[in-house]
Amino acid sequence: MYIIMSYLSISNKIIGKCFYSKLNMPRCYYYYLNSRGHLYNLAEKDRYTDSQHLPKGPTHLKDKKALNFFFRRIKYNNLNEEKELENHKQLIFPDKNFFPFVSKCMNEYNFLRFKPGTTPLVFHTLDETKQKLYYGYDLEKDFEPNELYISEEGRLYHKTDFGNYGLISSNLAIEIRDSLHHHENGDIFFIDKDKTLNKIKPIEEEKISYS
Repeated sequence: MYIIMSYLSISNKIIGKCFYSKLNMPRCYYYYLNSRGHLYNLAEKDRYTDSQHLPKGPTHLKDKKALNFFFRRIKYNNLNEEKELENHKQLIFPDKNFFPFVSKCMNEYNFLRFKPGTTPLVFHTLDETKQKLYYGYDLEKDFEPNELYISEEGRLYHKTDFGNYGLISSNLAIEIRDSLHHHENGDIFFIDKDKTLNKIKPIEEEKISYS
């Protein structure tokens, strides 16, 4: 599987890097990302399950190379509309409304789903000294306090290089709550390391919906 990087390495040594490409054998795997930024492999019975029964707990993927590899290649799932489908005419990819994103590696397709309000990039750590946000395992994004947003549901987001917004994980939101200042007029500010007040702008979750 995608998640076992050592397996790919061993396989390449045994059968050669282009083995699967020559056979043109597409393989599909399915994943779920929760609001903490934890990535889970979905068993076949769970791929289209109700969101209340999605996996949770300590079984999420933890391998550094696998996680970074996955999130570096994340993109919109437009495979059914792209010419790429011509290479695998016999294969019908999952509906993008259910798996809106995919991470591709050669002929391997890793489809990603998440609950409404979550995003394909979830920031799980903030290093205020380095002014960096982290997602995946330790992929970086510059932290800009003036690029923080809050939804009506109270979820925090930060602009991404991906072209949209990334969720501030539930754990990280708790960690930074002491840096939030609630003004009497209802505005919320983030107090940065220089004690500057940065207004957190409101945003409608429809604007960050990917499904």
